[in-house]
Amino acid sequence: MSSDPAGCTATGAAFSGQEKVTCQLGDVASQAVGEVRLTVQLDANFRPADSPDAPEVVNTARVSADTADPDLSNNSASARGVPGGVAEPEADLAVTKTFDPATPGPVSPGETFSYLVTVTNRGPADADRRFTVTDTPPTQVTVLSYTDARTGKPLDCTVDGPTRTCPLGDRLKSGDTVVTRMTVRLDPGYAGNGADIRNKAEVYARNPDPDLTNNTDTLRGLPNPDCADPKADPAGPECPGKPGKPGKPGKPKSTLVVSVDNDLQLKTPGDHQLTEFRVVDNGPSTTREPATLRITSAKELTVHDASGLPAECRVESPHVIVCQIPAGLRPATATQSDRKVYTTRLQRSDTDPAAPGGLTVQGEVKVGYTGPDGPAETAAPWRTTFLPPQAALVATKQAVAPADGQPVTVSNPFDYVITVTDKGISAARNVAVTDPLPVGLVFAGSTTGCQAADQTVTCPTHDPLPLGATVTMRISAELAPSYRGNGSDLLNTATVRSDTGDPVQASAGLDGIKVTAQQETPTPLPPPVRTTRCARAPGPRGWPASAPW
Repeated sequence: MSSDPAGCTATGAAFSGQEKVTCQLGDVASQAVGEVRLTVQLDANFRPADSPDAPEVVNTARVSADTADPDLSNNSASARGVPGGVAEPEADLAVTKTFDPATPGPVSPGETFSYLVTVTNRGPADADRRFTVTDTPPTQVTVLSYTDARTGKPLDCTVDGPTRTCPLGDRLKSGDTVVTRMTVRLDPGYAGNGADIRNKAEVYARNPDPDLTNNTDTLRGLPNPDCADPKADPAGPECPGKPGKPGKPGKPKSTLVVSVDNDLQLKTPGDHQLTEFRVVDNGPSTTREPATLRITSAKELTVHDASGLPAECRVESPHVIVCQIPAGLRPATATQSDRKVYTTRLQRSDTDPAAPGGLTVQGEVKVGYTGPDGPAETAAPWRTTFLPPQAALVATKQAVAPADGQPVTVSNPFDYVITVTDKGISAARNVAVTDPLPVGLVFAGSTTGCQAADQTVTCPTHDPLPLGATVTMRISAELAPSYRGNGSDLLNTATVRSDTGDPVQASAGLDGIKVTAQQETPTPLPPPVRTTRCARAPGPRGWPASAPW
């Protein structure tokens, strides 16, 4: 408040409705006029109720004197309203965009950083209607959160494409500020120098704003502690002594991790194994250089073939696969639809049919790549534990007539041919064949090393008998001199045993394998052929007069 003439005094709080102004006019002559001009300020927060003329604003002045006044009814006068009406209050809102000091940079692709948006009301009036900030982040970043920087409370923003419009409240007093924080992630595959990254913020209110030039602010580049001016052009020399450096991203950083699907498998010797190998980039950046995946198996496993391998893989040896992983592997920090996982798909390995049960073997898968500090590698084991082996022996026995085509006699032997085949999964260990010859036959030799003890013929042990392999044993037999039948009663059974279990026999409680094969003599024999020798004169050895041949 000011007055003309000066000298008026005010008591009571301003804008309270209790403020009182007192002016001393001194002596006023009869018929003279004393005048006081008061200049007042309208409360910045006042809003007319119904009409811009504000009829609810009533100012009443009262006059009094030491001299008696015969008519007190004209000692007061009132004025209603505001001359010219009440204009909409002006609030000069200004916005400033800076990098958050908590994320000073440099920022590598895939890493996060924050922008701070500061809105200040420079007056003169309060911004008493809804005011908002509109933020258009660059396409090279992904917005993770938009919050009140003081409270951390998320803002209720609406999204229209890349633009976010966020209400900041219904009133911002003159001189007050509000700060928001937008946290973003730089694209993991970003390969620019920061010059193309621009973030624009705008502030709006429904109050008239006397200065619109400060309602928009744009920040370029990326946080960089080398640059004193956060608004320097990242492609220019605005930072003294640091030409071209401010606002540039940090160098890409990638950390690759290798994993094995089902890294411990239980397998029967001779069975095949399916294994998938994966490589994931734990970021934060997309890989810029190719990586090398090397899969090494234990000697008990061999690569089946290369037909199921990706085109970038090759079989280096029966136990080694090498894959060249192309650059561009996006990290796990990217959105799930964007993330890339390198996989070899299911690869088949053949296990050693002769591996012992209970054995655990280990291979290694290793990926070599360019890490944040140069060449790096990570590895993971993959293991196979062998279950008890399972063989399935099949034995056949065949009697073969004498080579000369003549009947079997005491001096014309025939052969039993015994074949044993492993048709199981695993190699058969310690395969042994025994053949107890029936009474009436005499062991006459073996071209495959079989030996006889009395009537029992035992053939050499085969260890191992490989999966799918067949071994043949040949036993020659001839009629015993005392035999008088025609051969139909000569039933011969051979038995094959192995230390390796058979799943069928194992279910019956048998340990190992026992297989039998039987066969009669080649053809029914004619009546025994007897040969009579002429008597000889007694000699050193002596001959009987006659004997069966």
